[in-house]
Amino acid sequence: APTISTILERDYVAKEGRSLKPTPLGEGVTELLVDKFKSISDLEFTAHMEEELDEVENGKISYVEVLRRFYDGFEAALQQAEKDLEGQRIKIKDEVTDEICEKCGKHMVIKSGRFGKFLACSGYPDCKNTKNIAIKTGVNCPKCGGNIVELKSKRGFPFLGCDNYPECKYTKPLTDIKDEETQSAEAPKPERPEDKLLGEYKTLNIYLKKGPYGWYVQWGEDATATTEKPKRASLPKNIKPEELTFEQAVTLISLPKDLGNGIEVNVGKFGPYIKQGTKSRSLTGNDNIFNITAERAAAILQGVAAKPEAKVLGKNKDGNDILLANGRYGPYIKCGKTNYALPKELHGKEISLEDALKIMAAKK
Repeated sequence: APTISTILERDYVAKEGRSLKPTPLGEGVTELLVDKFKSISDLEFTAHMEEELDEVENGKISYVEVLRRFYDGFEAALQQAEKDLEGQRIKIKDEVTDEICEKCGKHMVIKSGRFGKFLACSGYPDCKNTKNIAIKTGVNCPKCGGNIVELKSKRGFPFLGCDNYPECKYTKPLTDIKDEETQSAEAPKPERPEDKLLGEYKTLNIYLKKGPYGWYVQWGEDATATTEKPKRASLPKNIKPEELTFEQAVTLISLPKDLGNGIEVNVGKFGPYIKQGTKSRSLTGNDNIFNITAERAAAILQGVAAKPEAKVLGKNKDGNDILLANGRYGPYIKCGKTNYALPKELHGKEISLEDALKIMAAKK
């Protein structure tokens, strides 16, 4: 909401019904940002940043290194942009109107400013005549009688005003904001199609819902002050919400699912996978959590090297095990649900309990 309010106030977009349409100013600003800051405007920027954050979490690189690398590059691009754009203005194509400037006789053009659109002489900077955009309504002014009331705008808020201003200072707001807000609040809210009841499983309902991070299924009712939070499971990317079946929903809320022979199927941070002991493999192609069998899972895991088991170094003051584990990007310290990256000077060396405690204390 704050972002939408800002781009509306700065006239980067205009409202058209329930949609937002880029203005010439917004298009000009966007073109400038893409031109001067190519790295963060790239569609791959977010994906690359997520990969780096995964490396930080798994102890492969330091978060300080990631931040420094980003800000060093961004600061250089910012300084170069300031140098390139010194004394320049964003070029926006002006919309020429039929109205003639009363000072020099040239056409007036529509421009975008901080508080909305206004008319300016096309002869700028030789002629600096400007005026607010006004629309003749054809209604006589109720205060002075003979003059026609105009539809004007100030700081984005429309109002009616006499065209004989400043001699006649009649004004009237075009709409009452409070009335609009009241009507909006009183209007019946449409039903949320995503809150769909799929069926009942073990005496509890299963719902299809949509949250800020996408679609998910929920087993049970929403939590209250006296009830626990229900179990939820995100929808896999290959399943469309409208095509989700009750059987698939049951599978999702039943994860992790035991396939037998010590093999389980589940969905993790990097998608669906199967696991047997310390061996694991992601499910790809036609294999998914709904159709995988014990035989197929065993065939996939055959030949997969088992990961070294975590080494218990000792316990912390709360009695939790302190582990030296091997992750995607190498060894790291793990205690409870918290992971600790190994400092560079300890890579390849024997890690003791004392070393682990120092690493954990340094992060607090």
